[in-house]
Amino acid sequence: NRGHKIVVVGNAFSGADIAGENARFGHQVLNAVRRPSYFVKRYASQSTLPSTFSVYTRQAQRANLAVPAKSRDARKHRYLMSLGDPGKIHPFLAIEAKRDPPFINVVEDSYLNMVKEGVIVVRRALVRVEATTKTAHFQDGSSFRFGTMICATGYRCDLSFLPKNVLDAIQYKPDDLIQPVLMLEAVFPKDVAGLAFVGVYRGQFFAALELQARWVAQVASGRLEPPNPDELKLAIEAEAAIREMSPRPQFPRPDFVGMCDKIARRISVYPVKALGASGEEDQLKKSLIEGPLLSAHFRLQGPGSKHAMATAEIESVSKLIRARSKR
Repeated sequence: NRGHKIVVVGNAFSGADIAGENARFGHQVLNAVRRPSYFVKRYASQSTLPSTFSVYTRQAQRANLAVPAKSRDARKHRYLMSLGDPGKIHPFLAIEAKRDPPFINVVEDSYLNMVKEGVIVVRRALVRVEATTKTAHFQDGSSFRFGTMICATGYRCDLSFLPKNVLDAIQYKPDDLIQPVLMLEAVFPKDVAGLAFVGVYRGQFFAALELQARWVAQVASGRLEPPNPDELKLAIEAEAAIREMSPRPQFPRPDFVGMCDKIARRISVYPVKALGASGEEDQLKKSLIEGPLLSAHFRLQGPGSKHAMATAEIESVSKLIRARSKR
């Protein structure tokens, strides 16, 4: 059935997608926005790669690190605004030119067009909800009676099954959606021998998840020593500093490529041979530098390597990119 009145709370990845999908099916959608976001299309203009793939390459990482840290936010702001100013679509989506980081980036194709066409109504600052009348009230004094409310406000990590002394040691905060636990590379906490996590972090997942799992497996099997106490102490202090930031960053580990390569070096699967190949025209080396970061990059050498399969996968992605670039 069409025509349902729906409130979607939040306009990050899930919120923007959910609002767009419901509006596309003919429902009346109001999107409650806490703070504005940058919107990036899945395929940026003239790009042969999905937007997220274009960003997460070793080439892009090196270019970003070459910029002084204090200038990176301004550079990122200019780039994202060049892709489209949400404030020109709706005043509630306006981003202040000099606003402090962090930047909330959303990859979504149709949301802004639907807001522009009035298919999605935007309101800022949800103040309260009257459950009995199903009415949402907003800071500007407006209200909206709805049939369904969808809260796209993130997930809480429930570790309450662990003993209290362990929860205290890992500095567990169940309401912290960004860093529920403080850990080295989002894997090893301090002061709890034998405990490790995989995938409990915000950011790009695919290569990182596999690398984290392989790191834990090497430590659990005794092939690799666990991180030493001094290293863990410094890492947890750095994580605690991020937790205290205001406002908080969207991703506490924005250097996804650097994180993956760092873990890969730890477990001896960093593709040093391929990256060190002579000649800038070496196709595999070029793909490792200019192409998107793939799990296959870390199967070229070291424990668990499958060189032929990894090379084939990397080449298949490169062929796809070259084919798209000729369109």
